[in-house]
Amino acid sequence: DYLRDLKKQIQPSTFVFANFNQMWKFHSKEFTIWMRLLKAVPNSVLWLRGFVGINDIDSSRQAATNLIKFAKQFDIQANRIFFFPIEWRKSLLFAQSKRINLYLDTFLYNSGSTAVDILWAGVPMITLAGSSMVSRMGASLLTSMNLHELITNTADEYEQLALKLAMNKTLLNSFRLRVETNRWTAPLFDPKLWMNNFECGIKKVWFDYSKGKKLTNIKISNLNCNHFTSTSSSTSTSSTSSTTLNIEQNLNVNELFDCWNSAKFTNFLF
Repeated sequence: DYLRDLKKQIQPSTFVFANFNQMWKFHSKEFTIWMRLLKAVPNSVLWLRGFVGINDIDSSRQAATNLIKFAKQFDIQANRIFFFPIEWRKSLLFAQSKRINLYLDTFLYNSGSTAVDILWAGVPMITLAGSSMVSRMGASLLTSMNLHELITNTADEYEQLALKLAMNKTLLNSFRLRVETNRWTAPLFDPKLWMNNFECGIKKVWFDYSKGKKLTNIKISNLNCNHFTSTSSSTSTSSTSSTTLNIEQNLNVNELFDCWNSAKFTNFLF
């Protein structure tokens, strides 16, 4: 039984680093840092998304084997890296989240929905902000949680912050408390706010398009959606003019998709 074995191997004094991304997101750069962290932090382990159990896929099993081989280059034994069964439902996995001390994000392709689940579970996460959208998802999520201190800009900063948190229980617990507290008020977990912001962005795109304006980046915090009015465009299916924008009446679906494909939306959450 995996849970029984887990309880035996992860004692209350064990420090648990974790990452639950699929393995194709891993790069040797961050995995090397994770191995150095295991060497530097006494009685620490790394918990990863695994491929053991009834749904094994040969290639995935080989990937796990390769990670263990890589770890041995740093004198990290296999019993310090755990893989949870892939057949586990997320509810079962995150029921065990209290065992996780610190979640380590991947670099080139950050945790997305997994990071949202981790933060909702109250687990502190650190990330490295990259230059692409997928390498900045973690930074965006932490920003929306008002946890800017857990965002780093270089691999060295990432490693130093992880080590600092692992060696300072008081500091780490203060961040766990902030995660647990902020999740009730953060924009990240406010679907009504997200919906209103998304609608505001759509209105702005359509308003600019109907006015013949050039489409530009949209920052929601700079907008007052209540003031949007619309005049008919030459291709619009409605002749309504100088009235508050009514999406159902004024939007031609094909035109909206053209707007959407041409526009860039930024900062929907904050």
